[in-house]
Amino acid sequence: MCIHLYNMNKKIYLDKEKIQRKSVKHWDYKDFLLDKNNHIRIINQLFLGQPFNGDNTTKQELRNKINSYKQQDIKKGKNLNGLISYDELLEKIVISKLKCYYCRKNMLLLYENNREGEQWTLDRVDNNCGHNKENVVIACLKCNLERRCINNDKFLFTKQMRLIKKN
Repeated sequence: MCIHLYNMNKKIYLDKEKIQRKSVKHWDYKDFLLDKNNHIRIINQLFLGQPFNGDNTTKQELRNKINSYKQQDIKKGKNLNGLISYDELLEKIVISKLKCYYCRKNMLLLYENNREGEQWTLDRVDNNCGHNKENVVIACLKCNLERRCINNDKFLFTKQMRLIKKN
């Protein structure tokens, strides 16, 4: 089953049934790494080069995600010059404090299930360009899928707009 969200007449699918990522089964320190209360500390320690339990797993997960963005860019014929590096990614995540650029909600650094709506993603500001440092923001998967090809500034405005009712 899927949850159907409609945004500008486009369907967005988020799996209703949680499917565990296969790689998670093999993690050492799984409970520590999946505890969202540890994620800010984990990313800060990675950025500062400080070792911790599960640091190799975390580094590998981040590198795997960068590689998947690279494969996505290759498949779509994007220019790979300037593809975001591991160190640039760490810096962007640290600066974001694991809060979505659009909705400002907390995101997960490491996650157990595929299509986890709260996971961090690299959202391309200009979808005609690749995942370059200057062209990406850290956003939750839910916002990334909702935005699709909507103008970045317009989407940001609508996500952060607060309506105040007067009686």
